[in-house]
Amino acid sequence: MKKIIATITFSLISSLSFGFQCGPEKGEEEKFKESKSVLLFQVVATELKTTEFDGQEIGYSQATYRLIESFKGSEEKEGKVVEVLGYGTGLVGLIPGIYYLAFVGESNEYAKYPWLTICDVELSTFNIEGAEVEKKLEKIRSLK
Repeated sequence: MKKIIATITFSLISSLSFGFQCGPEKGEEEKFKESKSVLLFQVVATELKTTEFDGQEIGYSQATYRLIESFKGSEEKEGKVVEVLGYGTGLVGLIPGIYYLAFVGESNEYAKYPWLTICDVELSTFNIEGAEVEKKLEKIRSLK
């Protein structure tokens, strides 16, 4: 019985972990080239929204951010990004107060603002002063 429960549990966990896939592994240089904008920003607010897609109502989080540094593209001091909520959506978990380094794409017909997934976020942290964070930012700056 324990083996059956362990097998079912493992199967459920495995299936949830493969609900969203980023596709082929890309390096920072390739992501940089393909992105409309590359931004370091701090989320200052989030708002739960809904929209209709394919006959169903779906929820998404609309985050307002304060720009810390633009490495490419937009230099607006404040902006918005969205993420779709649910299993298999590539949920980032945008949280007010957290800093994100993101490779931002285009807006699309379903969302007024660019849509982020875990594949787009290179870094999330509450402190951008650390040595490891600075090392990552220097590498991104070198791609300009």
